[in-house]
Amino acid sequence: MVWLGPGCLVFRPPELFVLGSGCDAAFRPVHIANVGSLRSAPLDDYWTHVYAAVGVRDNRGSVESLLDGQRLRPYYNTHCFAVNPGLGLMNEWLGCFRLLVTDEAFQSGPCRDDLHRIFLHQAVLSALVNKSVDPGRFRILPPEYSYPLHFHDKLTGARRARTMNDITVAAYEDDSDLAALPADEPMRSWLTRYGPGPA
Repeated sequence: MVWLGPGCLVFRPPELFVLGSGCDAAFRPVHIANVGSLRSAPLDDYWTHVYAAVGVRDNRGSVESLLDGQRLRPYYNTHCFAVNPGLGLMNEWLGCFRLLVTDEAFQSGPCRDDLHRIFLHQAVLSALVNKSVDPGRFRILPPEYSYPLHFHDKLTGARRARTMNDITVAAYEDDSDLAALPADEPMRSWLTRYGPGPA
């Protein structure tokens, strides 16, 4: 099963979403640390509750956020991903998410601010994926998947795309983000004809 959020645009065949027989999930780490849990720090109350809801205490894994380079406990972006539906992850996610949304003490405590509430779905899914998917059957997607056009100007070096043609799946927040990068032909003409795009 492949999930694409409404703010995604596919520029090239997303071949890494094809999991095959040797993979159960493919995700991209988050763009920025945000509400993520630093690997070097103990779990805070927010993540302790998230982990308890999915049935774990902690984990040994880590990822690096794209923009700010923070080493975090597994925390994945949810603009686009692929999972083996046979694992039942999405049903389990819904149950855990509902449990935390209806937990009044959690909502008025560790999850009382907007950021923690907005990204709760992402935290729960990340914890579940890390718990349920064998590391040998998990694929970290490269930066050209869920490439953040809204953060393009802040990216540097190899993390910064040269043109739209370098991106497989772009994530954007509004149409103006689609002008962040130039595009080579024939993509330039396609974007000009079918929607907002680079000038």
